[in-house]
Amino acid sequence: MVATKTLLFVLLFLFLNASSAYPHKGKLDADGCHDGKKKHEYHCHQGKLAGQHFKSREEMLQKARHEKHRRR
Repeated sequence: MVATKTLLFVLLFLFLNASSAYPHKGKLDADGCHDGKKKHEYHCHQGKLAGQHFKSREEMLQKARHEKHRRR
């Protein structure tokens, strides 16, 4: 009985805290990126720079150009 209550408590705890892990609904630009909730934060979800964070869109574009020229 105690194990069942403990399991239910753990599952409830995980369910209630999982909401912070859901992706947000911010619209992505043509590069698969957008401004974050924090000021001065721009990040990418899709494309070649997915998972990376930048101070601004301009910084992201500079990195994208640099990566493009590096591959040539």
